[in-house]
Amino acid sequence: CLSYASTALCSAACGLDADCGDPRKWRCCALSGDFYDCSPAQRDPADNGPKAGAGVCAPNGGLFGDDCSPGRPPCQSGTCLDIGTARICSIPCGADGACPPDFVCRDAFAESDGSPVRICFPDGGGA
Repeated sequence: CLSYASTALCSAACGLDADCGDPRKWRCCALSGDFYDCSPAQRDPADNGPKAGAGVCAPNGGLFGDDCSPGRPPCQSGTCLDIGTARICSIPCGADGACPPDFVCRDAFAESDGSPVRICFPDGGGA
C-alpha cells in the first residue's frame, strides 16, 4: 500500500505505464518509501516509467463522470461536483457553456474559496 493524500491505496509494482492498465487513469511512478513521485524529474519520457528501478502504479486522478467521494483519487480536472446523492468529476464550462451530452452548464461556487464558477452538471440534477 502507498500514501495518496490522507488515504492509503494498495497498488502493484511496475516498470512501465503499460504495466498499470488504463493509461488515462494510471501510470508507473517512482517509489520512495510509502510515497510515490510522478514528477517529471522522476519519470523517463522515453520509457513512460520511472527513471531508476521499479515503480508503483499510481492514479492519475478521476476522469469526467468518475466518483470523487472522499477516499477516491481527486479529479484530473480539479473539479469534483457534489450533487447531493453523489460526488462526480466534472469540468468547467466557461463562457461558451459547452458540456458533454447529458450535461448542462450551470453556475456554482468553488468549495475552496466560494468564488463563482460555471460547471457541467448532469442534465436534470444539481442546483
